[in-house]
Amino acid sequence: MSNGKASFKQNRQNLLLAGLLALTSPVFGQTTSFVIECNVSGQFIDLNATTKITNQPITVGVDHTPPNDASAKVEGSGYLNIGIITFKNTSFSDEQISLEVLTKTPDDQKYQKYTIIKINRITGFIEILNSVLSFSQKNYFSDMTVVSGFCSKASNKPKF
Repeated sequence: MSNGKASFKQNRQNLLLAGLLALTSPVFGQTTSFVIECNVSGQFIDLNATTKITNQPITVGVDHTPPNDASAKVEGSGYLNIGIITFKNTSFSDEQISLEVLTKTPDDQKYQKYTIIKINRITGFIEILNSVLSFSQKNYFSDMTVVSGFCSKASNKPKF
């Protein structure tokens, strides 16, 4: 009888270890999350003018669930308050994070938004392009925010 209890205890430990490995392995969909604070410069371009953006603070939060799903929240003031973007085309490596998405209406004729966020995980350099195109028979609207700069961690993760 004591042999059965020992075997049950060993099997339970093996199952717990297997479950722990499954939950922490990227193959099983482990989510990577971090928040970084950045100072960026660049420009905002619309149909009427170009506005310079110089050394402005932003906060970028990224949530990544392998293999390709990710979301990012870009918060700043004015043109840099981009909001939450959901990405399907992502690349996460030890050196670079690359997020890219094109959002559009089904007929492609009313609204298109194109966003790229690239983060160098070694240097902390970030590049953001956010472009919006909206038009109807009477109105046409287009703008683009292009900024880059350096970031530092704001979350308690070992690296971003």
